[in-house]
Amino acid sequence: MVADTHPLDSPGRRLAVVIPTLNDDAALARLLPILAHLELPPEHVIVVDGASSEATAALCSRAGCSHLPCRPGRGLQLRAGIDAARAAGAEILWMVHADCEPHPLAARAVRETIAAGASGGYFNFRFGGERSAFKRVL
Repeated sequence: MVADTHPLDSPGRRLAVVIPTLNDDAALARLLPILAHLELPPEHVIVVDGASSEATAALCSRAGCSHLPCRPGRGLQLRAGIDAARAAGAEILWMVHADCEPHPLAARAVRETIAAGASGGYFNFRFGGERSAFKRVL
């Protein structure tokens, strides 16, 4: 007999967001409340702080997320965040820049994509602010 559950309700599909930062307090202050209010929000938010700042630690504490001091370096920070997420029991990892603004359904989309069998993915994005040649190249 097949259980009458939605794949997103399956045990063991815990989502962790890993955010590598370096002096990104203003952006992080905007992002953390957005993550908390996503539909099907992540079980874990791990901020990997390359500046090891007290201000970043305080933001994380207020938001109820993990603050992980780390030497600066995107690769080092991502590795530390992935290790922390796995240690916390997360099976789904979502790497997020501190200055992004995820769509309210983004976490649901991540979970649904993984539940459908994908092993990875990405979101389309656009840059805010004024247009520039640099933004067109990316």
